[in-house]
Amino acid sequence: IVGLPTVDVVSCMSIFHHWAGKNHDLEYADQIMIEIAKRTKRMLIFDTGQSNENATWSEKLDFMKPSPKKWIQGYLNDLGFSQVIHLGDFDAIHISSQKRHLFLAIK
Repeated sequence: IVGLPTVDVVSCMSIFHHWAGKNHDLEYADQIMIEIAKRTKRMLIFDTGQSNENATWSEKLDFMKPSPKKWIQGYLNDLGFSQVIHLGDFDAIHISSQKRHLFLAIK
């Protein structure tokens, strides 16, 4: 990603599933997340739509099954974050009755 600065903290909220499912694929989303992780010095705040939501794009997120929470934690570790903390769950009532997971990933 040309021109993306290096920063201490990045907030990546409710966009990954659009890169991976709605319009593109996991490889496309992974390329973006690799660049974001490279430019994150300290922390990433992260959430995303999940495969267990009842939405048109959720079927394209099968790679998250059987546990979106475990997949996201492992994925953030694979991106180079040494500590991934599950901060809690929140309602995504505009999409589904399934709660989304919120994470803090630390370098």
